[in-house]
Amino acid sequence: MEKTGKHSTRVKKSKRSAKNYKEKLLEQAWLKWNELQDPAGRAVFNTFCSDENEWLHDYSLYVVLQANSISDPGMNGRSHTATET
Repeated sequence: MEKTGKHSTRVKKSKRSAKNYKEKLLEQAWLKWNELQDPAGRAVFNTFCSDENEWLHDYSLYVVLQANSISDPGMNGRSHTATET
């Protein structure tokens, strides 16, 4: 059942507001991490990314797609799959 009216509008605004807030926090965390990262720490991170390259890119893509399918209101709770047309 789809909600309509003021409640639905408040929920949509609340979700957008929460998403914007989380994105700002993530950006701040990235900037701080990037700023504080010493060359040795960056080398360890780069080594990890290089050593785990076989699965890391696929996992990152999975996480992004999963997050988008959950937040996509047009999907009505369904996930995107390669077989859907």
